[in-house]
Amino acid sequence: MKAITKLFFAAAITAASPCVTLAQNYNYGESLAKSLLFYQLQESGKLSQETLSRTNWRGDCCLKDGQDNNIDLTGGWNDAGDNAKFNLPMSFSSMVLAWSYLNNPTAYTGSGQEKWLLHDIKWANDYFVKCNPDADTYYFQVSNEQDHSWWVATEIIEEMMTRPSYKVDGTSGKGGSCVCGETAASLAAASIILKDKDPERSKTYLEHAKTLLALGEKAKSDEGYNPAVGSLYHSWSGFYDELSLASAWLYQATGDKTYLDKAKDYATHFGKEFQGGSETSYSWPICWDDVHLGACMKLAELTGDETYSKPIENMIDYWCGRNNVKGSNPINRTQGGLPVMSNWGSIRYAAGAAFMGEVYAKWDKAKADYKTAADGLAQQITNYVLGSSGQVFQVGYGTNYPTHEHHRTAHGSWNNNMADEPDQNRHVLQGAVVGGPSSGDDSSYKDVRNNYETNEVACDYNACYTGMVAAVFENTGVKKVADPSAIETPDGKEFFVESGINCQDSQNQTNFVELKIIVRNHTAWPARVSKNLHVRVYYDISDVLKAGKSASDFTLSTNYAQKPVKISKLEPTGKDGIYYADLDLTGDKIMPAGQDPSRCEIQFRVSGPQGVKWDYMKSPSLEGVGGSSQNEMKSNVNIELFDGTTKVWGTYTGAVTGISQTKSKPSNFRTVGYYDLTGRRVSSSHHGLTVVKMSDGTVKKVIL
Repeated sequence: MKAITKLFFAAAITAASPCVTLAQNYNYGESLAKSLLFYQLQESGKLSQETLSRTNWRGDCCLKDGQDNNIDLTGGWNDAGDNAKFNLPMSFSSMVLAWSYLNNPTAYTGSGQEKWLLHDIKWANDYFVKCNPDADTYYFQVSNEQDHSWWVATEIIEEMMTRPSYKVDGTSGKGGSCVCGETAASLAAASIILKDKDPERSKTYLEHAKTLLALGEKAKSDEGYNPAVGSLYHSWSGFYDELSLASAWLYQATGDKTYLDKAKDYATHFGKEFQGGSETSYSWPICWDDVHLGACMKLAELTGDETYSKPIENMIDYWCGRNNVKGSNPINRTQGGLPVMSNWGSIRYAAGAAFMGEVYAKWDKAKADYKTAADGLAQQITNYVLGSSGQVFQVGYGTNYPTHEHHRTAHGSWNNNMADEPDQNRHVLQGAVVGGPSSGDDSSYKDVRNNYETNEVACDYNACYTGMVAAVFENTGVKKVADPSAIETPDGKEFFVESGINCQDSQNQTNFVELKIIVRNHTAWPARVSKNLHVRVYYDISDVLKAGKSASDFTLSTNYAQKPVKISKLEPTGKDGIYYADLDLTGDKIMPAGQDPSRCEIQFRVSGPQGVKWDYMKSPSLEGVGGSSQNEMKSNVNIELFDGTTKVWGTYTGAVTGISQTKSKPSNFRTVGYYDLTGRRVSSSHHGLTVVKMSDGTVKKVIL
């Protein structure tokens, strides 16, 4: 969920001294590298090997996008903590990333992060090309507000809802000039970067940029766009700012003066700072909805005309509290030094002001005092994000970073409930920048998952932050940066089986035992839908065999199964008297998407032959098993669970190779590590798996 209106504070702007550069106690290169990794963790569609080399908790998702309109719309970025794709903030974000690279190339090339910056830019812009199948069509959105009804990982969302796709064209009634213009800006900027690095892709981007600008100019309307996005990403600022910015980028990409003339003409429609005044508005910074300051900055770069640089200088003065410049949008400053203009995503707006200031600072006509002020503002805000106030606002940086950020996939919930377990997010959403304080008080920020105003993350939140930290990094000295990783150790309970005795009879002619078995899917590395599970239950029938009966004399049945199940006969394991039964759930969907969808309950009864006593309690899968009430059910590692041919739960060794079962340690070993029965590494061994290295050099897993 994201804010779309400009929410202002009524309090007057707090007096502040000019922005100053603070001490360098921060690893700006690490922060930049992690910010780029965040975009890979937001990827939708069929993930690339590049991305899969950096994370093991993300997987392919939303592979049906566009099928409702017979078009492939897979790819792009999930917008925020949700799973929808919105091309206005997405294209704004990719445009800013491209601009950052052009503004501060050394930050990327010198740190070794250029590869990942280019990956991110291509991932987004390749998607925009898909969205523009012909000269009069642009798909700008996949999914809608219904996405917010489901608190599930992105790998699961297609199982919960249909994801409609939405398009605009060149008619005034169905136009989307804002999103066409912003996407054209992104594609044109990317084409400049890739002109020599990837000429064919650059050419493709440029052609689509021209097409989309023409589409937006033809419509001169957002009537086809705004109704579809509803309250999420309404174009409050109109479309002239996007058309101007796109035209400026296309002029830079092509040298065609027609585009420059258009950019200047569209700029005449920009709003004024005060009603009835003459100065172009400057207090509200560049953001996903309002890019007029970006257009001003590009026009200043391209023309040298101070008409366009003046709003940027006013913005720097206002955000730094300099020269007694007043503004129509009040700013409060927190005790830690963050300028706060909106109670929703305050850091993104501060970063937007700082990024534009840093673009100005690299301009060859920049005034020295404004450059100094802009550099100071950027470093002050960057330091704030990285913990100058005591709280870190970038996930994965340092130690005191958010662990409850509002993000479905990072949470790793299996109950479709953001307020339910697990308490702390199961994944570290490396590099994500959260919203930040909601007022001029640092303490107004809380690391609470359901507070999406201050603790959600989003592509546009990271965009200007990336540009800002890249500039600060370049200003303070670029160094090689180790590539960060989102490879994690699973928490040990992705699949598991619980069991308890539902009913039994060991006194009559026919002995039987009925187990209540619950299979659970809590997967998050990555989250996945299970359609090929089967449960294996082990029984000791040796006393029945000694009485002259066979496994075929047993009856296997179920009185209740939450989902369809096929029951095998008893099969030998190869160990004397130990047999197993398979409960086949093939075709049943079990997924981490709610209390019922994430589980399958089976009440499974095995009855012995008439007239023979069967001591079923000696059976491996009944060892230590209690009753079937909620308090008595226990995880049972002697009931195994297979996903296809891969065992995903259980440690019973009857049908497992490479694991030996013993009640005492072998004499010729040294311990390598301890693990509990779920496979999670622990500090010391109790009853679980101990990995030992034998004297002959072999490594074995021993159950103790």
